[in-house]
Parts: sequence; structure tokens; C-alpha cells
Amino acid sequence: MTKIIPPSDYPRLHAIVAEYLPGTEAAALDKMCADNPFAMVGYYHENECHKSELIGVCYGGAGKDGDFSLDGIAIVHPHNAQGWGGELLAFFEAQVAALGYTSVSLGSADGYVERFYLKNGYTPTELKMYVTADCDPSSAKDASLPVSYTQPEGSRLKLVFSVDNYHEIDKASLCKHYNGSDAFYVFVKKLK
Repeated sequence: MTKIIPPSDYPRLHAIVAEYLPGTEAAALDKMCADNPFAMVGYYHENECHKSELIGVCYGGAGKDGDFSLDGIAIVHPHNAQGWGGELLAFFEAQVAALGYTSVSLGSADGYVERFYLKNGYTPTELKMYVTADCDPSSAKDASLPVSYTQPEGSRLKLVFSVDNYHEIDKASLCKHYNGSDAFYVFVKKLK
């Protein structure tokens, strides 16, 4: 069953995020809970004691350009891979739409995570890749995908590529070509 996570379950939310979505700062999660409590949603499952237990989380916050950013989603093991993530995502999208947003965007991990978003109606719009700050992307000739623009980020530079056909992009070859690392897709879904 999906529902908005009540504050009484925020400790469990924090525990799931710490275990399954490392890199999320507790303070940032607390701010999302305070700013967007209706977008902090969970999947609840009845445990062996017939008590409803939070086993999945999905959350985010206001993004750039009027969209809503999905910052994390996870279903705990052994409850994952049973279709509940798709239900949780659909409930999150409904909550975001009810808040007045027209789209959801996110940066995706590789592999099955990308397939999950594709299966749930998300479209990859950009590929972002980190390189060293002294990289000159114009010097990388004959790339299969040209750089659309760059974004400086501290000691690194983020190369941004527009994505027209996700299935034709070889991310590993592109990273090798630009001597990049930490490449990820940005997915977007328009809400009805």
C-alpha cells in the first residue's frame, strides 16, 4: 500500500535512505521532509505481526525550470523486484501533480535502474559526464555524440550531451573518448 510517510515514520525513512541511497545527507532529507511532506511517499507492507511496515520510499523536491526532482527511490530487500517500485513511483507522480508540477526529472544510476525508468514512461533527455576541469571538450574530435554545453563543478567539469536516441549511445565508449567518469542520464516524465 502506498501513502504519504507520516513524521512518525521519518526515522525508518532515514534508515532506508542511509542503507539503500548512500550519499544523501540527513540534513538535505530533513529539509525535503519539511518543504515537501506530501512528496515524501512510502510503500507499506503488512509484516508477520500484522503491522504495517515502511519497506519503500520515494521522495524529492522542487527542481529547476518548474519541474520536480525525484531524489531517491528504493524498496528494501527482499521486497524489491516485485513491481512495488512502479506502484510507489506512480503514487509519487500523482502527489507531485497534485502539488501543481507538470514534470518529474531525475539523474539515474546505470543498468536496471535506467530500464526501470524507461519502463515507467521516463525519457532520457541528457547524458552528463564528469571530466577534469582542464579538459577541453572541443579537442575530442570525432566523438559519436558532441558536447552540447559544459557546467563547471569545483575541481571537475560536467559535459552535457543532448540525447536523441538512448539505445544508440555507448556510454562506456563515450567516457573513454572524453576521458570521463561518473556518466549518468537525466530522465524526464511529463505528468498529465
